[in-house]
Formats: sequence, structure tokens, C-alpha cells
Amino acid sequence: MRAETETKKTMKRYCPQCEAALDIQSQHLSRASVIGQCPKCDWTGGPDDFLTEFKPPLKSDNPCWTPYVSIDLETSGTDEIYCQILEFGAVIDNWHTPINELPRFHKYILPHDKIDGQPYIYGQPYALALNHEIIRKLAIESLLHPDSEDSDDPAVNTEICTEEALGAHFAAWLQGHDINPLKVTVAGKNFGSFDRQFLKQVHGFGNHVRFRHRAIDPAVFYWRPDIDDKLPDTKTCLERAGFNGRVAHTAVEDCVSVIQLVRRGVRKCQLSASEKCSV
Repeated sequence: MRAETETKKTMKRYCPQCEAALDIQSQHLSRASVIGQCPKCDWTGGPDDFLTEFKPPLKSDNPCWTPYVSIDLETSGTDEIYCQILEFGAVIDNWHTPINELPRFHKYILPHDKIDGQPYIYGQPYALALNHEIIRKLAIESLLHPDSEDSDDPAVNTEICTEEALGAHFAAWLQGHDINPLKVTVAGKNFGSFDRQFLKQVHGFGNHVRFRHRAIDPAVFYWRPDIDDKLPDTKTCLERAGFNGRVAHTAVEDCVSVIQLVRRGVRKCQLSASEKCSV
């Protein structure tokens, strides 16, 4: 009995709506008093509704779902020629692991332009203000490690590297998770028109990592052509999916949001198809 109680205490419990780890509250020992609250989508419910294991969105004849990589950049502006990548984030979705336990890759990118040995960041005022915390971290790192040679070695696990070393770091991480870095299926909000264009400007990146031509944009799952004159932004997609609509504007957290939207969108499409087949 004691072993069973300890197992229940250590069992991880997740939100049935967005798969985030639940905050568990209990005032008494009885099961009925246990309440789970989701910090991501504000869902609240009892233990009968908690998720404790994960499977692909719906049953399939193929148990091995194709993994994809959610990628997001934070930059100093919207012009890929004159602005710079400040932060790079990626999360691999294998469809059966809880979202907050999926493999994550994160790098702050040191400025490559230098004048008299000092790094310079060029950008647009709004983007620079939005990403001021990232710039502060880059400033501190530049002072502590002005040569940045150690951070450019893919064998060294640091949160920072130069643009030139980003491709090698990312490729090594992908290979470590059984993803072919030369055939990467990507998901991302506006990846094709924004993130991909910035990464094309990174010297040597394409020698290490190559993306498939088609990318997954979750906006199509939440587009309402009866009222939308364009594809919805991330905030609108999150709200329509039932999440709280907060856009973090940090690379890894935005990757996680994309995965939540993709998983919810695929479930929605499969449920719709199942209903049609049953009619």
C-alpha cells in the first residue's frame, strides 16, 4: 500500500488539452479533492481527466509517426540582409513524448560584425527593444569571452556561439536525436518567409543543415476564411486552439507553442475525418 501511494505521488500528470505539466492542488487525502491546474492554457480538472501517458493524436495503423523540428529565431529586425540573428531555438516533436519533455536546442548568437574588436548589433528599434534581455546576455558574454573560440566547438555544450558555428552545433544535436540534418522537416510560424531567409544568410549553415522545401505552418489549422482576410498570427491561433494566447517571444517557448498548435490541429483534422467516415 505504501509503495502504491509513493507511485501515485511521483506519477507525472499532464493537461489533457495542451499536454503541459499540471500544478496539482490537494487539501485532503481523498482522491476527489485533487485538482489539476494548467499554467499554459488555464484548464482545470480532476484526476479522471489527467493525462499520464502520451500517444499520437489518434489511433493509426502506423505506430511510427514522422518526427519534425519546430524552429524559431529571435532577430534584431525583419530585414535578413541588414539585421542579425540573436537567438536560435528548436524542439523535436516525436508525437508521443509529453511536450515539456521533448528534446530542446537553444543558442544565443554572438554578433559577427566587429569594429576595433568590439561586436556590433544592427537592427530596428522595435525588435531591439523587444529583445533587450537577449542583447544584455550577449553583451555580458562578449565581455567575458571576447574570442568565443570555446563556444564554437560543437563538443562544448554552451548556450552561446557565433553565427558561423551555429550549423555545426545544430547538426550535431540533430544527429544525437536520430534526425538526419540534411533532410529536416520543419514547423514554424512564417518559417519559409522569415526564419529560412535569415538562415540562408548564415555562412556555412547549409553545409551542415538542410531543410525540406515544404514547412509546416500551423496557421492553416486555425484559418477562418469566412472572417479572416489573411492567415492568423500566433496569438490568434493560440486563442482559437483554446490556449491563453500569450506569445513568449523567446525562441524555445515559441517553438513549443508551434508544437502545441500542430498537435491540436492534427487532432482536429483527424476527428473531422473520422466523423465523415462514420456517417
